Amino acid sequence: MRKDQDFYLLRKMLLKSYPFIIIPPLPIKKKKESEKSIRRREKYLSRFMQGIMRCEELKGCSFLVDWLTIEDAKDFAKIVKNQEKLKF
Repeated sequence: MRKDQDFYLLRKMLLKSYPFIIIPPLPIKKKKESEKSIRRREKYLSRFMQGIMRCEELKGCSFLVDWLTIEDAKDFAKIVKNQEKLKF
């Protein structure tokens, strides 16, 4: 289970790592959300992930693989910290 901020972090890292590839946009989060808008947001996040997975270069991104596989928040935070140190 990923939080909204994790999706925004993923997009930020992909934009930083692959500036020449079009990364799908993410929906804007609203403060008060109804059940209908939450389902719509879930659909948009799903489309975001499908768009990323269609691109061969992005599928091979180590940060994306870590984002998808690592469940422990502390381990993931270490990966994020290391990724942010990299210069592109």
